[in-house]
Amino acid sequence: MAIELTPLGGIKIEDGSLDRSLRYDLNIDADFPIFIPATTIKKGHRTSTVYLLEGYVFVASGLMPETRYFRLEKKSYVEQVISTSSGPHNIRTLSVIPDSQIQSLRRQLQGIIGAEVAIGDNVKIIEGTYKGLEGVVEGKGRDTAYVHFQLRSMNVITGIPLVFIEVIRDDMVFLEIPITPWGRRAGYLMWNAKYDIAVNGFIPESTADVWLGDEHIGLKTIDRKRRRMYISEEKLATFCQDKEFLVLKKKPRGGVVITCK
Repeated sequence: MAIELTPLGGIKIEDGSLDRSLRYDLNIDADFPIFIPATTIKKGHRTSTVYLLEGYVFVASGLMPETRYFRLEKKSYVEQVISTSSGPHNIRTLSVIPDSQIQSLRRQLQGIIGAEVAIGDNVKIIEGTYKGLEGVVEGKGRDTAYVHFQLRSMNVITGIPLVFIEVIRDDMVFLEIPITPWGRRAGYLMWNAKYDIAVNGFIPESTADVWLGDEHIGLKTIDRKRRRMYISEEKLATFCQDKEFLVLKKKPRGGVVITCK
């Protein structure tokens, strides 16, 4: 089932306290399934949160009575528990999301995280048996990273699901966007629907301070409805002319650098 969060819930995602708050308020064990569709990347003293689906968290159904879920709406970090009402008394029933859809979301998040995780990265484990430990990625599979932990009495290398991993590093986060001929001529950075989640996670704000290569373009508005951001007709027409993709790089305090692939 899905829970819509308030802005405070979003803050709890970013500071890592949402899972703990939900488990305490629902009185559930550490292994009861909770899926937060976001991942946090630490870069030195800065933290960047990449969202797959902003403003929501998913909790397994099955707790009795169901009013345990609805009581969460009294908490300041919960906007509403998604439900339906029926009958003459408008009795609320949880809207249960099929596990297949949750697994699909997990795979999408793994794809986002997988693009970030590389051999040699320092990582922190945020779920599972090794929760709280930090280690180094020694190998990588499709859905798993093989992490080396230095424990007090031994060294361990074990497979960790990508969705349980938080990357700790100082380099930038990247996002590749295909160049469309019309967009280039009109001066727009454009994307289609399949990039919505990645773009919304990469640039969650309504505006971005943009650099085109080394040139500062200024503050630009993100038009999410039309899936585009106007850069400059003159400058984008000649930028990276022999390339098919542009690469967006994060800068501190909401800045974005656009470069060639």
